[in-house]
Amino acid sequence: MLKFGPPDTEEAERLLRDAGRHLKSAKESLNSSRPAKALDDCQAAIEMAVKALFPLAGAQAPTKHGVGKMLHPLTSRVKGKKWAMDEFKLGASRAGWLNEISEKVHTTSRYGFLGKSASDIITSEDAKYWTKLAEEVRKFVAQEVRRVMFGDIKFA
Repeated sequence: MLKFGPPDTEEAERLLRDAGRHLKSAKESLNSSRPAKALDDCQAAIEMAVKALFPLAGAQAPTKHGVGKMLHPLTSRVKGKKWAMDEFKLGASRAGWLNEISEKVHTTSRYGFLGKSASDIITSEDAKYWTKLAEEVRKFVAQEVRRVMFGDIKFA
């Protein structure tokens, strides 16, 4: 069960920086023709960005993987301007969903699938697509950090 306190925007920003480092590594791997490594880093970027929502809402970020399903208490606690609350709930739902499905992608990027290696299965196009998704999630969370700092949303 999550325990809530005041928002910790510094911790949220730290996790976003971690997401940014993974995203940078993904782009470097993509440019080096290592799409499986790029996909692995995209999953990590999505996960770090989603985890940043927890301290933003005043809770400790979970240490486990696949935390998208754990976002419900955050979306139910958001208060503030209606448009900002609606955008948070929609964005958190999408980010959480992407986090959940990226876990499956992560497993394949590490271990392959049906006896085939990750490098045989994962293409540059796959990695490009997931890089865009990771950028989308990171951008959404960065926007929500600003909204908390400016008072557009809060968690109660």
